[in-house]
Amino acid sequence: MVLVTPLIEAAKELYPNAEIHALVIPQTAVLLKNNPHLDKVWQYDKRSGERGFRAFRFWIRRIREQHYDVALVPHRSLRSAVLVYAARIPIRIGFKSSAGRWLFSRAISYSKQSHEIERNLDLLRPFGWEDKVIPPRLFPAEPEHDRIDRILSAYDLIDKPLVAIAPGSVWPTKRWLKKRFAEVIDQLWEQRRVQCILVGGPDDEALSNEILQYVHAPCISLTGQLSLLESAELLSRCKAALTNDSAPCHLSVSVSTPAVAIFGPTVTAFGFAPFGQNNQVLETMDLDCRPCGIHGGIKCPKKHFLCMKRIQTDKVVQTLEQYL
Repeated sequence: MVLVTPLIEAAKELYPNAEIHALVIPQTAVLLKNNPHLDKVWQYDKRSGERGFRAFRFWIRRIREQHYDVALVPHRSLRSAVLVYAARIPIRIGFKSSAGRWLFSRAISYSKQSHEIERNLDLLRPFGWEDKVIPPRLFPAEPEHDRIDRILSAYDLIDKPLVAIAPGSVWPTKRWLKKRFAEVIDQLWEQRRVQCILVGGPDDEALSNEILQYVHAPCISLTGQLSLLESAELLSRCKAALTNDSAPCHLSVSVSTPAVAIFGPTVTAFGFAPFGQNNQVLETMDLDCRPCGIHGGIKCPKKHFLCMKRIQTDKVVQTLEQYL
């Protein structure tokens, strides 16, 4: 969702008088809160309360009633293509790699050499969009600002130098080593008196707690305690963010905080590196087994995990110091 925000902004730039809506799942709707380029956000709970064909037919009717002129479909699922086709939207732009590409009025090539943001913006090329690239942007507002103020004040961290650490990922092989995250936290405190804050979703709480067991420096964990937009607000207060190849990397970029992203089984060529010049990717370049999959995996298929083990703590600390 974060990487689709440039497409939304570009559509509004192309057609400033157009009314622009987004159809998303409830879990990502919060990321579009306060977005000045959107007029309405629809929430389709396809994974839970609105599963099944009956709910799908309901959404077809609901979208048809809006009489949309254009549908931009960055999602490559068959469901998304069928939805806009059955809703009788006359202009439907999606990717040739979509499972429902024949249902679009225009199918655009999905460039494997480009960043995901650039690929999404290609959906506007039929309307005259050129090579201008827009960074992702989120818009935390007063409620998020006040919540983070209260938290940082409680820990006496207002105006203190901070680094966010996001150690989680859905895929275990995309997570850097726990002890090395802890070493980074300790070294930044010992050498720079920079305090780190662990962040992530509820599924990352156990991981953060394990890392804290190795940490000797002052460190707090807000893992599982913040909404996505609150997390973005917290990241905006940090000097930098250390992440894996995962969502917090893009959250950081969306609020102009430098991201240092550790890539193990995946590579930047997939198009999901932190976008922009002020971010860095650390990776092991001389391994023939990289990449071992587009999403990483549960276990290293070679059983050595060298893609992560060869990324040393000192190198990560030196990279973060560039932003301090």
